[in-house]
Amino acid sequence: MQRIRDYSWPGNVRELENALERSLLFAPGDQLTVLDLARSDRVEARQDQASDWKVLREQVLARAERQYLENSLKNCQGDVKKVAENMGISTRAVYHKIKKHHLQLPHFR
Repeated sequence: MQRIRDYSWPGNVRELENALERSLLFAPGDQLTVLDLARSDRVEARQDQASDWKVLREQVLARAERQYLENSLKNCQGDVKKVAENMGISTRAVYHKIKKHHLQLPHFR
């Protein structure tokens, strides 16, 4: 019973019903002693993996954006207008990215 309470039930009541039905169908006797959460655990594991992928993806993109921005600022000697033109974005967006990545504009001039 504690295992049922501890489980997060991302599918809510429908998932609980399915787990109960699956457990009843595959129970060895006429009593239900173990709730089959294996499928539910796999679903939760896939959700964790998807979440991990999203986090990793964001980290990689942020790192690439920062590196590209630093290189652009170096090549343009800190000229935000030129960087914006090269990146195809507004100068406001460049300033936002500089702030986002905690870059110091005077270091590139």
